Amino acid sequence: MRLKQRAIERGNQFVVQQQDHIIPILEVRIKSLEIPEMDGSLCLDDVLAQLCSDLTEAESGLEEARVAGLVLASRHLERAITEIKARIVALEGSA
Repeated sequence: MRLKQRAIERGNQFVVQQQDHIIPILEVRIKSLEIPEMDGSLCLDDVLAQLCSDLTEAESGLEEARVAGLVLASRHLERAITEIKARIVALEGSA
């Protein structure tokens, strides 16, 4: 918008026309990022519910891996659980 204002002040019609085209596109993109829908099909609550379900499943899998003595699988699941928890906290913080 500053670029457009400077172009108007200097009489640069070419830049003004470019900005008239670009600014509305950017406004739409910014608004789409502000909407709490992740990919257009799931709202924030749906994503959180799915993450909670994934967390429960991963925690159950971790317990099974520990009982079976699967050290590598346990480490992988521990990392996955940490990442899922972090995503949940981040999404809850943005709500």
